[in-house]
Amino acid sequence: MTNSAEFDPDARIDAERGTYDIQNDGVPSEERQSGTAGLPTEDHVPQETIEAIERERAERLDPDNRPDDAEVDNTDRTFDVETGKFTDSEGYDQAEKQYTTEDQA
Repeated sequence: MTNSAEFDPDARIDAERGTYDIQNDGVPSEERQSGTAGLPTEDHVPQETIEAIERERAERLDPDNRPDDAEVDNTDRTFDVETGKFTDSEGYDQAEKQYTTEDQA
């Protein structure tokens, strides 16, 4: 992995954007294409590091730790507009249909 002390400013491809041409840094094309350029292989990552990353990810994704106003992707869920609940929500089976899409005249 190239650290900042080894950064070659002459290898920049776009000085305004601050991008770096990893092709000129000897990185194999398969690493450039997969987005793993400079990262160690999974075999070279200590098990403790993998476990720490998995714990951190689980904590970060826990709904109880979600910040206020966080965007949540519910595209895989079905929303029932008449009950105002997702069909997989707790209590959906007992929920009354209190909302309608018809005009109340």
